[in-house]
Amino acid sequence: MTVLLVSLFATAMALANAQSYQEMFGLPGGGNARNQVEFSFKEGPQVFSPKDLVELARPGAGVANAAGDLVLVSVSRYSFEDNK
Repeated sequence: MTVLLVSLFATAMALANAQSYQEMFGLPGGGNARNQVEFSFKEGPQVFSPKDLVELARPGAGVANAAGDLVLVSVSRYSFEDNK
């Protein structure tokens, strides 16, 4: 128990004295904000983006016919071009 408390205290002190987690653990981008890498989504015809995910067709609840051998399913889709 004492070893755990000493270890937790040492970790807390290191965190308090470190400028960032990156610097403490030796990860890239530590130091100041100027070293941070700019983030952007990749775009292109072969890249599946969040925009593509939103534009996927979404099936609704199915309704079976009286015989039970067919199902009618409504499908909704959002279009960024039509904005609906």
